[in-house]
Amino acid sequence: MKKLSRRDTLKQMTFAGAALAGAGLFGPNTAAAAWQPTNTSVPRGKIRFGVSGLGGRGINWIGQLANHEDIEVVAACDITPAAVTAAKHFHPSVSYYDSLDKMLVHEIDAVLIATPAFKHASDAIAALNADKHVLSEVTACWTMAEAVALYEAAKRSKAIYSFGENYCYFYHMLEMKKLYSEGLIGTLNFADCSYYAAYREMWIPFCKHKFEWRNWMPQSYYSSHVVGPLLFATGLRPVAVSGHESPNSIPSRSIGKLTDEVASFAVKLSNGATAHFVNNFMSAASTFLWWFLSGEKGSMENDRTGGGLHVFTKSGVAHSTPTAPHSAEKAAAAGHGGGDYFLVHDFLRAIKGDAPPAIDVRTGLEMTMPGILAHRSALADGQWLDVPDLDDPACRDRYRHDTATPFTVHNRPGDVSPSVLGTPAPDQGVWVDETIGDDPTAIAEKLTAYGLAGWKV
Repeated sequence: MKKLSRRDTLKQMTFAGAALAGAGLFGPNTAAAAWQPTNTSVPRGKIRFGVSGLGGRGINWIGQLANHEDIEVVAACDITPAAVTAAKHFHPSVSYYDSLDKMLVHEIDAVLIATPAFKHASDAIAALNADKHVLSEVTACWTMAEAVALYEAAKRSKAIYSFGENYCYFYHMLEMKKLYSEGLIGTLNFADCSYYAAYREMWIPFCKHKFEWRNWMPQSYYSSHVVGPLLFATGLRPVAVSGHESPNSIPSRSIGKLTDEVASFAVKLSNGATAHFVNNFMSAASTFLWWFLSGEKGSMENDRTGGGLHVFTKSGVAHSTPTAPHSAEKAAAAGHGGGDYFLVHDFLRAIKGDAPPAIDVRTGLEMTMPGILAHRSALADGQWLDVPDLDDPACRDRYRHDTATPFTVHNRPGDVSPSVLGTPAPDQGVWVDETIGDDPTAIAEKLTAYGLAGWKV
């Protein structure tokens, strides 16, 4: 690659996004030129969507999907009557159901999954088994057995699975992906990536319910937001992980969370490089996402706050503020800095057979599994654990029955504890009830509907 002057570097950064206009923003494990759709029926006309899960995110998605001219939202479902009632108020023309199974009978082409995190994999599998295209919110799965089952369901299905890691579509991340693919910093040899979020106050209304999933979710389980963009930008895959955690303390315990304060884990990548990740949702005040990528020719990083990007090469330092690659006005109206718009844009291209899924099932699971295994590693004092290659049947067989979960209320042998301290006790009086939400539906009925009938309450 020819040496770039500082002016050339800045020019390249400024216009790199333009090359993406009108094209799919392809994921790391697929090649556009070789793409052949596996589904046998490509929808004609508008693509009919159903939305599974009608919390705030699901209701928001109905509105966002309707902003795409190629989409018609025709159905939605939730097991909670209050959620369905709220959604009907905002979107009265949609047909509503009290279960995913019932919605899958509706004439739909695709399902957007926005149920609680521990339901994503089972809901995706159900939709794929019905040959409905799936766009799944993060995380992709909650257990390693689910990872295997989801992978195999996606491979069997005539439909497409796409992982909804919208942080890959931050404008500075699209720019980093473009510049990395052009060799500007060379081959990655180290990355340092952090996700700090001051979510404590926002989570208090959820965490007062004992069986709220956030209470039992280790910090690293929800780390695809920081792991995913690095894999997306570089095309590398994780091969091993070593995790550590700062133990459960006052910030979490005082709101009912049983998991640890901060997750820190190292990941060995497929090219031999090491990446370091930090995930912290209990930050006192800071909320930022940061990626630093180092190669033999240079490095690049985004602003910890704001949308700026900085590239360091022998030619000097170049600064830019990347913008939307296309459809700027529509993207601005979507969530997560435009990421939600481009996520759906690429999903539509895949459904129509014009491009591969930008983040396919293997890639989505590789963005998720390091976090699950990082917590297990932390419980074992940082022991290195291999991240399975799900293309290998032997690796899938190893984890096929691995249902270990941090929800220790299952009381099953082999489960993992939510904290390096075991299962800490929350501050007295924090939990107001033993439910998983405000809905008055009987506890046993709701747990059964979520597939958690074995829980002790």
